[in-house]
Amino acid sequence: MLVVHAPSYTAQQYRDVLHYNKYIQLYLWIGVLGLIGLVTLAHLIGRTLSYLRRKFAARWVGGKRPSNACSRTGKGCTKWIPGTMVATFRKACVRKSHTAERMGMSSLGEVAVVTFYYCFNIILVVCGANGHIDYMAHHAARLVFANLPLVIGLAAKNNVISYATGFSYESLNVFHRWCARLILILSTIHVAGRIYVNSPSVNPSRSGMYPPNGGGYIRWGIVAYILFTLLILGAVRPLRNKWYQYFLFLHIVAFLMGIVALAVHRPSVAPWLYVGLFIYFLDGTVRLGRIVYHHLVKRARPSEVEGPLGIVEALSEDTIRVSVQTTLSWIPGQHVYLHVPLLSPGGHPFSVCSIDKPLTQTDDTHPRVSTVVLIIRVREGLTRCLHRLAMRNDLPLQEDGHSQLHTHDIHQTHTRADAEKAIITQSSPQSFPFARLKTVWAEGPYGNLSHLDYYQTLLLVAGGSGVSFTLPVMLDLVRRARSMHLGHTSVAVATERVMFVWVIKEPEHVEWIGDFLREAIALAPPGFLHVKIHVTSKKYIADINAINAATSVPISTSKSTLPNPSPPGVPAPVLSSPPHPSTSTPSTMQHHHPNLCVPKTSISTTSNLTLIPGRPDVRELLEREIAVTDYSDYFAVGTCGPASMTQDLANAVSDAIHTDEVLRGEHRRNIRFHCEEFGW
Repeated sequence: MLVVHAPSYTAQQYRDVLHYNKYIQLYLWIGVLGLIGLVTLAHLIGRTLSYLRRKFAARWVGGKRPSNACSRTGKGCTKWIPGTMVATFRKACVRKSHTAERMGMSSLGEVAVVTFYYCFNIILVVCGANGHIDYMAHHAARLVFANLPLVIGLAAKNNVISYATGFSYESLNVFHRWCARLILILSTIHVAGRIYVNSPSVNPSRSGMYPPNGGGYIRWGIVAYILFTLLILGAVRPLRNKWYQYFLFLHIVAFLMGIVALAVHRPSVAPWLYVGLFIYFLDGTVRLGRIVYHHLVKRARPSEVEGPLGIVEALSEDTIRVSVQTTLSWIPGQHVYLHVPLLSPGGHPFSVCSIDKPLTQTDDTHPRVSTVVLIIRVREGLTRCLHRLAMRNDLPLQEDGHSQLHTHDIHQTHTRADAEKAIITQSSPQSFPFARLKTVWAEGPYGNLSHLDYYQTLLLVAGGSGVSFTLPVMLDLVRRARSMHLGHTSVAVATERVMFVWVIKEPEHVEWIGDFLREAIALAPPGFLHVKIHVTSKKYIADINAINAATSVPISTSKSTLPNPSPPGVPAPVLSSPPHPSTSTPSTMQHHHPNLCVPKTSISTTSNLTLIPGRPDVRELLEREIAVTDYSDYFAVGTCGPASMTQDLANAVSDAIHTDEVLRGEHRRNIRFHCEEFGW
């Protein structure tokens, strides 16, 4: 074949180029493993320090915990230099920007990691080629093969990298998408470079071009390039969100066909593809094994299950609640894949908004059967089918009725406490259309742990269905704090105060998690849990303020004013959810654990919950919580919800981190921020 732009080398240069091209994939993985190792080391150090802090908190149950900070007015302390470095890193990485949002990332930290990895690959492409495009193209091709196992590994549900580094599944999924795009970029460099070097003599249809495969060598390379291009373009966010089933089908088919095409195109480096396929099929086998084990081998016996195995409820026009009784055990912040094979093939990931233990349990043993509760925003596909199924059945989950919160009950209250008590001690007047699910599986759990229980003060902010992340974190902390309050130090927790903030559109949305909220408020130790519910609908804001005036409660102009409950004609945000159809009674509140019932009258302290009109001022909210946190205590923020809300909160956290004060021992300014953003 005639090569038009063939490079010229000396004998030594040619040997160096061949040597570099042979080991370039090894160089890549040395860098990858080195980066993973450094992040893992930092993660282990942080976990160790947090664990010691939690054990330290357990030693002072019932007593005054001593301060461990330097003098508040003194100079910086050298022992806080590592903490100051961490605070500097957090301040830079937590902040969100429009750039990160457009790139589908949650923070500038993820942008920095992706940028570093892209630069590392481009440097490997350029180095060792002596400026010749021919070998740059060869280097890019070999890096395509070397990156494929990493891309597949990042997408795996059973992910070793997540456990080692502490990165959440959502972050690894972001890295997976950007590494896949890098493969397309490297492939384009290879194709363009080879065309430049060999044109105009390239003719894929001509036999004998590259013996013994002839033109098929090039044809299979072109096929692989087209398949990977379709795979990347078909995975863009709008298409992925709107037609998830088609995206999933195209993703799997194009991936497997692309792997075959690459193996034929370059058999000498096909072992990298085999490693990727091994990871892919191993992950699939483990996922299938989880389903078989928990739903066939270790499935719940009929005597252990109360009512139907699964229930779907239509909470609103765009929200459903799915409850599945299972033998799974999970940790707050994890998610499961919901399988309803009769409605939709494949599984869909959703955060679990319940915990696997009753709040009254004082140890960490897992019950035999627990209920996975999912609050899901309705989209197309499976969620739309579930919503239609519940609406088609259109049967109330409870038919015996409950006492309702009447208008005159609110008007007869004279104080804020009386008004709040009138709301949270009444039963729910509302029931939801539901349908029973006979064939339903919950696969998992998956996801890394957030470890928000290592901080003395925790601020949880959720918007809408984002409460599915913050609610189980709060419930687990209440359970463990209650255990410590009762003297059970084996279930240690460092957290001493939780501020739970939920932003909703309509007051009746509180009923989505009403049973959980009421029980948590009832069982939380004094001063531990504080709940604020913001109602954003303007028609309710005016009515809530009117009730504030009627009860003679002073109202400030701040968005964080603490108002009273709903006025006449406004749906009351009653803190209860419909009991299970087989066990519903008007006198008890059914916990998600099948063997626990808590009387409605057990809630005696109502000042822990406030209803607030309008959106929260996240900066003021954050500064208030910092102000009530001890000088030397540690502070964390967890959030999940609309992008605009999480972005505002992230930027507020970044501004609230003061490295100079951290250097003087003010640990509350070294804020840990965790944002749960789940994407397909």
